[in-house]
Amino acid sequence: MKRIADAILQNPSETVNLSITQLMNRSKVGSESTIVRFYRQLGYESFHEFKVTLASEIA
Repeated sequence: MKRIADAILQNPSETVNLSITQLMNRSKVGSESTIVRFYRQLGYESFHEFKVTLASEIA
């Protein structure tokens, strides 16, 4: 989970344009389900919802 958060925090504006697979590769985690667990632990129902919130926070 820390690797995912670090990857997002390094470049949040770029993260909003990534797919789950691209974020998985960038954060060097083993599977897409790890990304799913990450955003669900933060209270989001979908990756899209997470990215929309991230984008609004950046703006």
